[in-house]
Amino acid sequence: MLAFPVAPDTRRLLAIVLALIMAGCSSSGGGSSTTTPPPAETNITGRIHPLGTEITDAQEVIVYAHALDENNAPLSATELQELLEEATLCQNSSVTPIGSELEEATFCQNGSATPIGPELIEVTQLTDGAQPLDPTYSATGKPLVSLSFITDYSYSMPEESLRTMEVIYTAILDNLPQVFQAQVIDYSQNFRYRTTASGNAAEGTLDPIVDPPIFTGDLETLRAAVKYIPDPKKDDTNDPTRFRTASALYNALGTAFFGPREVQSSNSGLFGECTPVHAFILSSDGENRLDQGSNHYTLDGLVADIETHRAFPVVLATETTVSDLETLKTIAARGIYIYNPSLDAMTELATNYARSLGNIVRIRIDTTGLDIVRPIDRQNAALEIKSRLSDTPLRIDLQGFSCAPQ
Repeated sequence: MLAFPVAPDTRRLLAIVLALIMAGCSSSGGGSSTTTPPPAETNITGRIHPLGTEITDAQEVIVYAHALDENNAPLSATELQELLEEATLCQNSSVTPIGSELEEATFCQNGSATPIGPELIEVTQLTDGAQPLDPTYSATGKPLVSLSFITDYSYSMPEESLRTMEVIYTAILDNLPQVFQAQVIDYSQNFRYRTTASGNAAEGTLDPIVDPPIFTGDLETLRAAVKYIPDPKKDDTNDPTRFRTASALYNALGTAFFGPREVQSSNSGLFGECTPVHAFILSSDGENRLDQGSNHYTLDGLVADIETHRAFPVVLATETTVSDLETLKTIAARGIYIYNPSLDAMTELATNYARSLGNIVRIRIDTTGLDIVRPIDRQNAALEIKSRLSDTPLRIDLQGFSCAPQ
């Protein structure tokens, strides 16, 4: 074999070309290739997480929230009170979204800003762990929180991921203050309603549903409803009765938000519940495998619905790709997301977050004596809270609690 001298620059060029060729072969090698998962990512630490708001008849501004420090430790009402510095009530201005991190110059632009000193901000603990200290939270007499558990059971979700979700969901139920009601929905291409009027799990398609999903506050019912259900027919593509098929992520979210399409009404689904806080917990890899004609909802439309109804998302991303993680982060824009390629690490982080839910607080802003426009027009009002917990102020729109979008 003859050897020819090759210049260093030429050798470098040949090496780059060879690397590109090898990369192309690797990416087109069918099922034998592996994809490097994205690095772990979350937005839960070192933040106040606003769950919902109310404006009382006395024009008090109420924010329901919980917070974690930079070490992911839950903060009590006393600890959070000590960290709060000041607030600003903005009226008659375009408002910034809940959790927004816009530059300070854009807050209350062309609006009326009223400074609020720390002496007018009161933080109280609503619960001692999961036990409520005060059973009355709002004028409706209904639970403080309406919650939807939405679980991806499509064939792309490994069994170990689904078993992990059972552990995390159970931790959430064990720690969340007992001032909530919840529904549980599994999905692939169709849906399985785990909390129903009859108490039996019911599968739904687009056919009429005789046993529609309900919200319940019964803990034993909910603990049973979040348990993992194996599907022995998962790999039998010829069996039309198998549940674990393609992923209908968008349809599943729409069903949880508004109820099954065949029984939708003004009071069905998560957004039909008259509670100050609407939250949902989504466990998914972010895939939506239905063709366009089978999707009854779009990602942009769902994100707009989440914003309109002031819902708080908790998104647990598992087995995700980079692009699918971006989809899940888009869904979680108003709330939190947790992703870790290690299920053990994710379980530890998520269960610690669950413990923080036992520290839900009420932040009350006393507006008595303040020179503000009354009544507060929640359509065009926002609140900014500065604290030593983060350099970024917390900005919350005050659409506030209502049984219907304002």
